[in-house]
Amino acid sequence: MSLEEVTSAVSEKEPEVGAVVSALVNIEAGEIIRAILTVIIGLVVIRAVLKLIDRLLKQLPQQNRAAFSFLKAIMKAFLYFILATIAVTSLVAILSLFALAVSLSVQNLLSNLISGFIILICKPFNTGDWIETPNASGSVYEINLVYTHLLSADNKQIMIPNSEVASSRIINYSVQKTRRIDVKVLIPYEEDPAKVKEALLAAATLTNVGHDGGTPPFSGVQEYADHGIYYIARMYVPNADYWDCYYLLMDNIWQELEKRNIHMTYAGSRVRVTGEDK
Repeated sequence: MSLEEVTSAVSEKEPEVGAVVSALVNIEAGEIIRAILTVIIGLVVIRAVLKLIDRLLKQLPQQNRAAFSFLKAIMKAFLYFILATIAVTSLVAILSLFALAVSLSVQNLLSNLISGFIILICKPFNTGDWIETPNASGSVYEINLVYTHLLSADNKQIMIPNSEVASSRIINYSVQKTRRIDVKVLIPYEEDPAKVKEALLAAATLTNVGHDGGTPPFSGVQEYADHGIYYIARMYVPNADYWDCYYLLMDNIWQELEKRNIHMTYAGSRVRVTGEDK
């Protein structure tokens, strides 16, 4: 596996760690090589300059060599100081880039870590609760230091950063013991409203048997639309029975409407074309 593939794999699972790895890859590919080349070239140049000074010293009279040897030592120290300054400058640029990547990563990690503690302390939800956020919904099965893990209705794992969960709107469907089911149907204006409400109430009452939520079922008119009247069937059921009762209510509504020969309609446009007969 190549270094780019490793970086990509790490970034998908841990974006914060991936940022650091990516920064290290970029540093290794560019800045570190440049700094090493700078040091090597500098050492070669210094060695050449010192050899040239040695040749000059050998051509000087014996009495002047001591003074020029001192100057050589000063020149040698000065050249190494310049090289060290250049090398440190390159390293500072490298370390600054690395520190920036690390600081951003640590900031995200700390944000998720603190948000995880906030979730655990405030307890907007617990393991097993069905929650909904602006971007996902599912059953909570794990809350760790970085991510909140959800299990969707189709058995998919969803990982949401704790910071996103803590700062977003959360709907918890599992807090209350009962939950309300609302089902609305569109019925043409030609149908008798009393018969429609009777059918919906009968469907909700039939569904409510064995799933009493403590509040009597209800049916009524919700909205007058262009293509018919929206009626609603409403009932409360135990939270754990919500989906079973929802699908059962849908079946019962269809059957009760069929018993009374009541037809549903749909929102759409009707176009009537007329013309002269040829």
